[in-house]
Amino acid sequence: MDRMTEPSPLYDAQPSEWGVRYVLCLPTEDAACAAADEWVRLGHRLTAVRPFGRHRLDLMKLLGDDRLSGRFDTRWPDPELSGWWQVDSLAVYARPEESARERFLRDARVHAARTARRHGGFRQHCREADDASVCEVGFDRAGLVHEQESARAHPPVRLPTAAVPPPAGPRWSCPAPGPHEETLAVAVMVAERLYFSWELAPPAMAWLLRDNESASHDGCPYENTEDFVDLLLPVDIFAGECTADTADAVPLLAELARDDGMPAGTRVLLLGLFLRLTALAPAAAVARADRVAALGRGTTAPPAADAAARRAVLHEMPSMLERWAEESDAARFVLAALAAAYGSGAVDVLPRLGELPCRPGTARADVVALTAALLGGERSALADALRRLSAWCPRVAEDTDSPHADPRLVALAALPDLVMAEAGRFG
Repeated sequence: MDRMTEPSPLYDAQPSEWGVRYVLCLPTEDAACAAADEWVRLGHRLTAVRPFGRHRLDLMKLLGDDRLSGRFDTRWPDPELSGWWQVDSLAVYARPEESARERFLRDARVHAARTARRHGGFRQHCREADDASVCEVGFDRAGLVHEQESARAHPPVRLPTAAVPPPAGPRWSCPAPGPHEETLAVAVMVAERLYFSWELAPPAMAWLLRDNESASHDGCPYENTEDFVDLLLPVDIFAGECTADTADAVPLLAELARDDGMPAGTRVLLLGLFLRLTALAPAAAVARADRVAALGRGTTAPPAADAAARRAVLHEMPSMLERWAEESDAARFVLAALAAAYGSGAVDVLPRLGELPCRPGTARADVVALTAALLGGERSALADALRRLSAWCPRVAEDTDSPHADPRLVALAALPDLVMAEAGRFG
């Protein structure tokens, strides 16, 4: 084999060791050292304790899953943590099977958060490194208190969640979304009806009238209806929050969801966009619950853009709920979750949940129970619904593990993914 075509062992070989980097924030040096001692006893390879702010993490290394899901705060510097201490620790494990990695990481995050809470702090982040040796070389040894060459750490205690979720509910009578060209044609027609021309449209929606023949938006191509619908919602996916343009997009999205010319399956996807909006602020609050409790601060109001988007959706909710009798079963399922999330029309929707095709013992039954608990506002029913979901949904199990996370916010943060996973079972 030509040397130029030989596979590079650095990139092509599968490393046998897999690293997880844990970073905790603690209020005092003693608390930080106590937490570090726990990591050492578990067999971590490298552990450092340093005052917060002495070591600026490379932001490029932080552009991982935590930030993309809105679960990592990238602000720097952080004056709230002045005087706090940081524990930075690298654990190296035998590489798990690919199918087990996400579950392993969830268990690791829960374990790290529990450790931080025991010592009065919170988990800052917990991230994997595909090649532990690379992570080890790049580890900043400032404040190093422990180093054990070639150490293998004990795996984190597993969350008590079933490896396989319960069966999904029956397929809906609603047909799947049609081709994106059909959806685009209706969207352009409705946008022209609302705005007349792209010059008069809100900036976030002007592209729909200006660039509707390019099959892309801002360089993002859409090859199917799902991609196209996602592009209709202007949100900051990196920060996990609304933008100044989000509220301006709501009237058009609502009009599209109500338009009889829009394919039934596509209307389900459009309603799902509103459901996604409901999760942004609750997800951020759940992610910061331990931090807020550790700092002794009260909860903060959601960003102004999130509040504006919520007001815009609430304004459209009555007219969307009025279509209940005309909508498909899948759309009713999403509408019920929307009513639960926004607290709009709960009295009318709660008795109608029985109209949805739902078999006991299925994932859909658990999601409907969560929707009913949110609609009914009963704390005991909500606790029971979350307990059922945590038995098979790792995200709910992870979020409910924190005693500081408000159960209603946990439910609202999880609701869109749970609902849309079932809503997508088109006939």
